[in-house]
Amino acid sequence: LGDLPATIRPSTQLAYRSSATPTPTGNRRSEIIIDSDEEYEAPSKFTQTPSPSKRKQAALSVAQSQSTPSKRSRLDKIPQYLPGQDNGSSTSDSSSMNIDRTAPFARRFTLTEIRSILEDAHIGLPNQVDPRATKRMIKDSLSHWHEPMETLLNITSHSCRSMILERASSVFSLWHGTRCFDVLLANCQSFFDEHMEKQFSSARRILGIERQAALTLHEDAMRTASERALITLELACRNERAKALLMKRDPEWDKNLSDSVRKEKISKVDDSQLGPNPYMNELRAIADVRGYYECAFSRFVDVIYQGIQAELITACRNDLGPALKERLGLGEKDAEQRCAILLAVDPENARVRAELERQKENLEKAVLLFDVQ
Repeated sequence: LGDLPATIRPSTQLAYRSSATPTPTGNRRSEIIIDSDEEYEAPSKFTQTPSPSKRKQAALSVAQSQSTPSKRSRLDKIPQYLPGQDNGSSTSDSSSMNIDRTAPFARRFTLTEIRSILEDAHIGLPNQVDPRATKRMIKDSLSHWHEPMETLLNITSHSCRSMILERASSVFSLWHGTRCFDVLLANCQSFFDEHMEKQFSSARRILGIERQAALTLHEDAMRTASERALITLELACRNERAKALLMKRDPEWDKNLSDSVRKEKISKVDDSQLGPNPYMNELRAIADVRGYYECAFSRFVDVIYQGIQAELITACRNDLGPALKERLGLGEKDAEQRCAILLAVDPENARVRAELERQKENLEKAVLLFDVQ
């Protein structure tokens, strides 16, 4: 949005370019970009849809409040998944995952594309949006979720597996060099891999459900999020049209202006000079997409996190020990004989160890002899 902060998730960036009028018509370019992972600092909650004048005032207050850090946590402030940053993971974890940082990570819509989608599903009534068009854009906005989901699970898998194998190596260090040590570590890894694969399967199934059925019973939350999104969209659209008008009057109107002065000039443009917004239907439709996206995002993240905690972490904590005993057959009649075989030192390892011990003794004698001289 140029000087405006990115505020919609799916975020909305409007760029009007016009050489004649501030309202985009004909072959003049107008674009609204929907980016599914931008942060959104929402205005305060309200229960009724405000009038256009009140909505504008509320939107202006939202824009001003966004420069001040919030004094309370917001559930709708979602961390961004951005190619090119580690998103909290260590360098070693990120590099080991071989994440493709250059791949596109979000579905983007243009304003003309939104209009085309609405026209394809037009129900024949003026200023009405077919729910099928909204559901289509909702499903499209979820199209990139597999990448951050797979990245999260891959990093979780790498970190947990490394921790388990490191801990097992420490606990069983007395048996290092025996077949028992190798068998224990192999069983630890196979146990973890089996449970991690269940997490991948579960997460992919949940993602498939999200993409297949755009549903929520949390209507109040979705309505409130949609209303907040519409306020921000209208403000962004109004500001872009104001900039187009200023550009028409003077192509160099913002030359050498500070951000604050530029914003002040834009805010002083009278709305009567701009005329009605020709894309209000599109803004309302994409605001509904944003409202659902917020609800679906929170639900999806919670379910994936719950699965990792309730199934994977709990299994590693409570079931790994019993699983090792079962796989090693420690409860069977011939357990003692089996353990003796596993704990037996490999003859070749024993020979090498004895040779190293002999060399160590010779070196110690040489050092003592050197000190005496």
